[in-house]
Amino acid sequence: MLSPRARLGCAACVAGGASLAALLLAWRPHESTVVKLRGYVHLYNWLYRNDTSSDAAWERRLGELLEAALAAERAAFGDDASADAAKRALFRAQLDGLTGPGDRFSALGRALARKDLVATLARRRAFADRCAAAGPLPPLRAGVVVIAGLPRTGSTFLHRLLAVDGATRSPLWWEQMHDDPAPAASPDDPRAAEVARALRGLAAISPNALAEFDKFHKLGSGEVEECAPFLRRYYNDMDSVLFAPRALDARSRWLRDPAVDKSFLVRHLVAWLRLQNADRAWILKAPLFTYFLDELEAALPPSTTFAFTSRDPRSVVPSTCGMAEVSAALKADWTTPDFLHLLGESVADRLAAWAGLQADFAARRPDAVRVAYDDLVADPLAVVERIYAAAGRTLTPETRAAMDRHLAENRQHKHGRAAYSLAKFGLADLSRFDAYAATFL
Repeated sequence: MLSPRARLGCAACVAGGASLAALLLAWRPHESTVVKLRGYVHLYNWLYRNDTSSDAAWERRLGELLEAALAAERAAFGDDASADAAKRALFRAQLDGLTGPGDRFSALGRALARKDLVATLARRRAFADRCAAAGPLPPLRAGVVVIAGLPRTGSTFLHRLLAVDGATRSPLWWEQMHDDPAPAASPDDPRAAEVARALRGLAAISPNALAEFDKFHKLGSGEVEECAPFLRRYYNDMDSVLFAPRALDARSRWLRDPAVDKSFLVRHLVAWLRLQNADRAWILKAPLFTYFLDELEAALPPSTTFAFTSRDPRSVVPSTCGMAEVSAALKADWTTPDFLHLLGESVADRLAAWAGLQADFAARRPDAVRVAYDDLVADPLAVVERIYAAAGRTLTPETRAAMDRHLAENRQHKHGRAAYSLAKFGLADLSRFDAYAATFL
């Protein structure tokens, strides 16, 4: 039997352990961001802040996974040496972005980014193997609609509204995030539940990150989703603000170099669309398409309709910065001086580049539908009718009624209103968007 002193010591140990556990599991807000991180995240980042012992091993492993994916893609899609060289250069920039001088990843952020790379390479290989085994894929049905435009211009709102039409097909989040690319067997496909559990797992790192992101863009396993999750298997734009500057420069050169064959991105995307569905016309959306609009136009049916959503840059820029802040919060090194100002400048530069590319493409496509954000908010179904007219489609009474119900059930700011401003991100001068405003507004 324990003595009173021993019992007191045990009780103190139990209480101390419980207190420590509570501290590690409790959230701690960082003064610079609305996202709250669990206490153990801060401890992990402090303990491993200077640890580079596993860098070489990770690079070897990722290199082996990349080569396996490239081999599978050659067999499935006939990708040649120039495509392989382009993929290797793009992947090299992503690896250098994680560990190069000046990167802004926390220790946990770097570990999560490496895990993401492993997952995306696995998806690429599984997808290529599935396509190779499937044999000749059916062609895309005519009547594809591509929603382009800058982020935060109502493109997701429009995409999910158009997806209500049962005569069309739109990608779902889980379909792009699961390792098995086989088409869904039923609306209750168990793979969707697996992806939902993984999404809920973010709460282990942050209790509110997903809720904060939902204020900008509702994430959900079964949600209609843009094509960015598929494209990010090859091109990681989500972590751009955290990449080492030298890696970002290398990627920019890759994008601007006309000798680099980037067609593999849309060739693989179109193969995924063909694998998933053949009996309905696709409704696609992704601001990330901007870098590859010419390649996308060449790969899709000639009847494809492009719609460009647009909005005042004074709303687009700070709102996109706010979404980027939430996206970066789990991986960022928040000890970086003036991090939010660096994020703001990075986002503004990227949006300005996208704005120029979209304006150039729209000028070459006078048949493209231009959708002003204010018009979309004021009368969504009038915008739908314009897009249907351009696509040669009829808005039936049944579809109109279904869209009315969707609008009633999905009011703006249903998941909360995010707080953001230009000043928060150190931005004031938006003159770089004057040409965009003149073109679209």
